[in-house]
Amino acid sequence: MIADELHDGALVLLSPVESIGPYGYWLDIAPSFAGSDSVQAFAEWLRSEGAKAAQP
Repeated sequence: MIADELHDGALVLLSPVESIGPYGYWLDIAPSFAGSDSVQAFAEWLRSEGAKAAQP
């Protein structure tokens, strides 16, 4: 899905860790930042944008 972007350098691999799951995207928040108001606001905004994009 992103092989061309990785090959062209438009995207870079940040970690060799691969995760497989039922979702196409997820937000991984370090426990030390999970309570941050700005992180929570960003996560909520991201969920809201995802919900809007999923609507027909």
